Amino acid sequence: MKKALIIIIITLGVLVLGFFILNRYIYNAKQAPSQDVSINSYEDCAAAGYPILESYPEKCQAPDGRTFTRKLTDEELANMAVPAIMRGVFTCLPHRDTSGPVTLECAYGFQAEDGNYYALKDENRDKGLFDLSIGEEVEIRGLFIPEKSEKYNSQGVIEIQELYVIEEEEEEVVEEEDVLLETDNYSFVAPSVNLDYASLRDWQVSLIDEKGVLLERVLDGQLVCRETAVDDNPNYSVSRITSDRAQYCLETASEGAAGSVYTEYSFYTLFSGDLIVIKFTAQYPQCYNYDDPEKTDCL
Repeated sequence: MKKALIIIIITLGVLVLGFFILNRYIYNAKQAPSQDVSINSYEDCAAAGYPILESYPEKCQAPDGRTFTRKLTDEELANMAVPAIMRGVFTCLPHRDTSGPVTLECAYGFQAEDGNYYALKDENRDKGLFDLSIGEEVEIRGLFIPEKSEKYNSQGVIEIQELYVIEEEEEEVVEEEDVLLETDNYSFVAPSVNLDYASLRDWQVSLIDEKGVLLERVLDGQLVCRETAVDDNPNYSVSRITSDRAQYCLETASEGAAGSVYTEYSFYTLFSGDLIVIKFTAQYPQCYNYDDPEKTDCL
C-alpha cells in the first residue's frame, strides 16, 4: 500500500511538471512570430509588404526580426565609388558576430593605418593581391565603394587599381668620420672611435703662446712633464707618453655627474718648436648601474 502511494505521488509530480513545461512552450510559441520560410531575400520581403527601413541601400524587416538588404546594381556601385589611396596591412577580415562559433575561412582584406578594415577586389587577378602574405604592409590605390558586409567587419570594398608592397626600410648606418681641426698654421685630424659604452667628444687643438704655461711646460727646448704619483689624486694625474714620433705630457681630470664619469684628456707636445695641446673629453657610464652580462662587458 505504501509503495503504491509513492508511485502515485511521483506520477502526479511528473504530470504537473509536464503540464507547466507544455504550457510555457505554448505561451512562448504564441508570443514569438513564426518564421516565414518563403522570405529569403529583400525582394521576397518587399513583395510581401513588410516595412522598408530608411537606409541606403534599403532594408526590409520581416515580422520574425530578420532584415534583408537590397543589393546595389553595378551602376549604383560605380556612382558611389570614390578614389582612395591607403596604407596598411594585408589581413583576413574579422567577422562581425563573434559571439558564437566562427568559421576559419580567410576573406582577403586590408586594415588601414586608422584601424578600419576594408574588403579588397582584384577583378582581373592581375594586381598582385593573390601573391601577398598575411601581415605584409601595402599601399593600395583604387576606388572605394562604401558597401558594408553583413558577415565581415569592413567599411566597404576597395577595387584595386594599383598595389605596392612597402619594403622595410633598412636603417642607415652612419659611420663616424674623422674631424679635421685647425689652429693657426697647424691642423689635426681627430680620429673616429666607435665604443659600445663610452663616448668621445669636444675634440680641440690649440697653439699655446701664454708665457706662464710655456715656462711651466718647456725648458731649454724640451717638454717638461712633472708626473704625479699613482696614489696622489684619483681624479687628476700627469704622465709622460713616448712614441716613435713624439713625446707627450698627458693630463687627465675626472668628475662625476648624472650616472657618468667625464674625463678630460690633455696631450701636450712640442711641434716645430711650438707647444701644442690636443684635448678631448670621454664620457664613461657607471657600469654597476647595468645588470650582467652588460655590467661585465662595460667593465
